Amino acid sequence: QSDAIATLLIPPAEEPLERAPDDVCRAVALGDRDFLMREEVADLLAGVHRGQDGLLVAPTSFGKTSLPWTVALQPPAPPSDGPTAGQPLVVVVAPLNSISAQHTRTLNERWRRAVGDPAAPDEAGLLGMAATVDDARERTLAGQYRIVYCSPERMPRLAQDLAWAQSTGRLRVTLVLFDEAHTVGWVWRVAMAQLRRAYELLPSAVRVAMSATANVEQVRHEIPRAVGLRDAMVRIRSSYRPALQTSVLVG
Repeated sequence: QSDAIATLLIPPAEEPLERAPDDVCRAVALGDRDFLMREEVADLLAGVHRGQDGLLVAPTSFGKTSLPWTVALQPPAPPSDGPTAGQPLVVVVAPLNSISAQHTRTLNERWRRAVGDPAAPDEAGLLGMAATVDDARERTLAGQYRIVYCSPERMPRLAQDLAWAQSTGRLRVTLVLFDEAHTVGWVWRVAMAQLRRAYELLPSAVRVAMSATANVEQVRHEIPRAVGLRDAMVRIRSSYRPALQTSVLVG
């Protein structure tokens, strides 16, 4: 991990951009498993397919969102020591409901566009507003979604429901991803301290945490402890951007 943390100070090398999310959805719809991703995202994706936990710190617009989308649309094979039956499901725990709602809407829209069917059912669900959360939970447990977004506050109840659904062979949780992982230090959100216990109800699911702004202390201690990362692969990409400049006017 020390080598990965040191890369915070190393400017990124020039490299081609990842394909747009539209292309990710289209590639999956066509059965193409060879679409381009940034190296760090691809490393964690390979780790998920091996059953290895991971932590990714990379700048905004780096393409981190493609990781849970790809796992959801191209699920890994069942682990030898976990549930083998049921609809594969990715769970994304995110503290900002507005961003989760945007990701849910965007994935559903792009999937419909990729398959050429504007009436295609939703592939992503959101356990968000109180008025709709019961319906979203029922759809999740019925196996109607490939990926579901929820807040830290809703994760303990959802984890209990998913553990039961796995025991009945309805679902198979492949990945639990904690987005905006630097928020583990928000002590005013008590649910942050309950995430690890919720994760432990789903021991066969791979655990991944992602952030654009996590600091070294959070990478080394806070995030792995908060979600119980197990022998995690750590990938960190500098947020250095040569096109951005800061000027100070004196006087």
